[in-house]
Amino acid sequence: MFVPAGERSEVDSPFTGPRAGLGESPRAADTVIIAAAVIAALSFGREVLVPIALAVLLSFVLAPLASLLAKLRIGKVASVLTAVILGFGLLIGLGTLIGKQVAQLSDNLPQYQEVIGRKLESLRSSDLGKGMVEKASDALQGLKGKLIDPAKEPATPAPTTGNYAPTNAAPSFLPVEVHEPAPGPVQILQSILSALLPPLATALIVIIFVVFILLQQGDIRDRFIGLTGAHDLHRTTKALDEAALRLSRYFLALTGVNAFFGAAIGVGLAWLGVPNPILWGIVGAVLRFVPYIGAIIAAAFPLALAAAVDPGWTTVVETALLFLILETAMGQIVEPMLFGHTTGMSPLAIIIAAAFWTLIWGPPGLLLSTPITACLVVLGRHIESLRFIEVMLGDKPALSPVQSFYQRILASDPDEVAYQAEVLLKDTTLADYYEDVAMPGLALAQADVARGVLLAGRQAEICASVERVVDDLEDHADPEASDGDARNVAGEEQTDGNSAESAPAVAARSALCIAGQTPLDQAACAILAQLLQRHGVSANVVNPEALTTRGIFALDRQGADVICIVYLDHRSIASIRYGVRRLRKKFLGTPIAVCLWGAADLAAMAESARADATLGTVREAVAFCAQEPRSSEANPKIQAVSGAG
Repeated sequence: MFVPAGERSEVDSPFTGPRAGLGESPRAADTVIIAAAVIAALSFGREVLVPIALAVLLSFVLAPLASLLAKLRIGKVASVLTAVILGFGLLIGLGTLIGKQVAQLSDNLPQYQEVIGRKLESLRSSDLGKGMVEKASDALQGLKGKLIDPAKEPATPAPTTGNYAPTNAAPSFLPVEVHEPAPGPVQILQSILSALLPPLATALIVIIFVVFILLQQGDIRDRFIGLTGAHDLHRTTKALDEAALRLSRYFLALTGVNAFFGAAIGVGLAWLGVPNPILWGIVGAVLRFVPYIGAIIAAAFPLALAAAVDPGWTTVVETALLFLILETAMGQIVEPMLFGHTTGMSPLAIIIAAAFWTLIWGPPGLLLSTPITACLVVLGRHIESLRFIEVMLGDKPALSPVQSFYQRILASDPDEVAYQAEVLLKDTTLADYYEDVAMPGLALAQADVARGVLLAGRQAEICASVERVVDDLEDHADPEASDGDARNVAGEEQTDGNSAESAPAVAARSALCIAGQTPLDQAACAILAQLLQRHGVSANVVNPEALTTRGIFALDRQGADVICIVYLDHRSIASIRYGVRRLRKKFLGTPIAVCLWGAADLAAMAESARADATLGTVREAVAFCAQEPRSSEANPKIQAVSGAG
């Protein structure tokens, strides 16, 4: 119908497409603006947010202790205060022990300094040291020559002769030094307070927040649920419980690993003869709470002391090896396995989180990066709008095995598909892999065909890739193939009662597997043919052209005891019925099965298809073909075998 230009509606406007496309831009822009605002708020609110974050994390640690004390019936306030006093008392005790060790170390510093000075002097006087010093000096001189413009260098004054001096000579000045008076008691007190007040104020704020968070734990939880998920109390409560459990496990595991690391460092340094091994064990355990660089910082002090107490370099090398071996074992073996399961984060996510939070909050952010990101991952697992966080940072695979199969097939990478299959086949059989992964993956491809995004050329490429994967898996041996597959081939009872007739375990001589409509059906036929051959049935695969009027006449009537027509597209039941009818005329008395993987209602389709059996799974197709051949005239009943459908 013609619509005048002045009366044309917005829906009929030729600019509807561009307007709809531009409608998505504000959403993306809003997301970027919100993300930038959140990052800016985290950065500018660092002084307030860091103590709050520390208090929240410490409350997760002290909450189990407070709950345990509350069971003693001493009151909620008393139990919370007791837990906080015990927790911070432990921290103060460790700080006091470190202070005593540092004071003891400072008494011996002059002696250590003298030994290190002698070592440096001997290193400088050696041939190696001389060469290094000369190369460094030459490099510095060359750099100086490039940085300073010779034209701007002050000219060397000409030497004077006799008693005459140049009239334009610059006057000489006496050097003047300015000395500040010695600081008095007030200045010393001010410097001490200026250094101690900021950390003491932060610690006091953290303690106050921890006390109030533990006292108001239930109220804070209820307010958070009411703010974020009151419409779904079950999911929100589960998310909060999982976050608390993961954080508790994370801190427990991290504390255990770091405590073992510190104890091993202390014992190793004592055996090597490094002074104050208890101090360096505690420092190593504490600094290891800082990811990645904590152990490196902790190793610097013992290495310097090892150089100070040993006239040679043996102790230094042994100390470096001690830290290197322990840190490698903890960081490369224990932590990736333990923390990947405990926090639900991938190792790459831990690195990204450390870089982000360090950039926003500095050193405290490095310490808090993993716990905070673990909370975000848990929220992303239960809140749909935050699911992208769990996908990007979680330890679960971003794609399911079915999606990964189809994605790699689309990318024309059958080698990667075969590798993934070998990994999955360690815990399953080949038939189960084809049933649970390959066939659903081909169903995803068929869905793209129905949407019109997968053309015939790409379908042929997918078929070739699947056939290559099938060839690569040809020599795979199932660990329990003799049991499971034999039972299914023998013709077990099916779930809905409409089962294929039980038959002796006598394999049919041959089977003809025909692709129904597309190259995807031919790929499914390749899977079925391999399974049939593994059960003693010789199988021949033909392309969809075989069901056309011309293709039917080209088929060989001899050597086909059973026929399977494979369809991944179930929408056109008429084409299925006509294909069965043509084959029935060509192959009189040969059983014909229609394989409709993923069909919702096999019984209804069986009535329309008019085949000897309508099958829904790979195992059912194998069982039908492997049983003793039966003619359709002797068995006129139409069977609908409903399995996976």
